[in-house]
Amino acid sequence: MESTTGTPDPVAPVLEQGGEMSFMEHLGVLRKHITRSLLWFSLAAIIAFLVVGPAWDLMMIPLCDVMPDRCYVYPRDLLESFWVYVKLGCLIAFFIAFPLLFAEVWSFVAPGLYAHEKKIILPFSAAAGILFIAGASFGFFVIFPMTFSFLFGVGTDTFFYLTSMQAYFSLCATLLIAFGVVFELPLLMMGMSLVGLVKPRWYRRYRRLMYIAMLLFSAVATPTTDPLTMIAMGGPMLLLYEIGILLAVVAYRKRDEPELVT
Repeated sequence: MESTTGTPDPVAPVLEQGGEMSFMEHLGVLRKHITRSLLWFSLAAIIAFLVVGPAWDLMMIPLCDVMPDRCYVYPRDLLESFWVYVKLGCLIAFFIAFPLLFAEVWSFVAPGLYAHEKKIILPFSAAAGILFIAGASFGFFVIFPMTFSFLFGVGTDTFFYLTSMQAYFSLCATLLIAFGVVFELPLLMMGMSLVGLVKPRWYRRYRRLMYIAMLLFSAVATPTTDPLTMIAMGGPMLLLYEIGILLAVVAYRKRDEPELVT
């Protein structure tokens, strides 16, 4: 950027050199990131399928704690257990590779960012992975027991539950991914402010509407209708939103700081 006198502005944000890419060059970069993402996922899958058996035993713990005398799930056919193990392995691989996959996505959009914004790719990706695991862990250790206690507490003396292996896995996977994604909220808010899409004051102005939306989301996302489970999910979301506002303020100020040309 130049000043009105025609000389370079020493406080203008500095973009990486290289100019604009053509459509075919963008496709080439996209193919490179997709290829590397598949590589990271494949490597993570090798690790995941080595531990898929113990992982399934771990996933059964919340059910066994609620129904110790009926701690069983039933495959409906000969292939169901095989495909559930395949899906569980892919889920574990996704959890393992999530920071690297996130880094590939962030790197793909990096050419449109300022130089100082590109420097946060690795810490941003690491934080995304940590928050995703933290959210899934919160769901597993806090929400799962309450959810299963409610679901299997209905008509226990009347019904004999025959829970299919696929149905149980789908419920667990949905909750794990949902809570993992929910805990990414502060980083999402920070990232949108960092690239200038949303100003922090917008988050404050529409705080009440966002609170209502998050409580409605928690009511829909949780498989039970008891208020305790919905509060257990909605409460952390409200806290994460407030943390996101603070991070957005810091990110937006950092974005506006001038970079000196050396």
